[in-house]
Amino acid sequence: MAKVGTLDARLARLQEQIRKAKEASSAVKRRKRAALRDNEKRRVWIVGTCAMAAMGERRMRELIARELRKEGVLRKEGDAELFADLLAASYVPTAEEIEERRGMDERANQDGAEAVPLAAE
Repeated sequence: MAKVGTLDARLARLQEQIRKAKEASSAVKRRKRAALRDNEKRRVWIVGTCAMAAMGERRMRELIARELRKEGVLRKEGDAELFADLLAASYVPTAEEIEERRGMDERANQDGAEAVPLAAE
């Protein structure tokens, strides 16, 4: 009978070790998924920042549009619509529009009055 009790205790210890190993493994997998998710967010942010900077120039916008029109660039269903929505929501004025806005601000400030804030700002 003593052997059965010893074996039961040993079995319980082994089951506890297995449970702890599985918990540790799932924690590692969770951290790995979180790191991959954070890395993807960082990459998207960097690419988005570069794209926003490039959108200020007309030539760059045309180059980007030409690349996006190529077959297979936007692979997933709905990617084109998603990208168009992102561009629409993050409109960057052209250099000409920026100069035009500055000219309007200067004319408005010539008499010393505050410039009227534009809707785009």
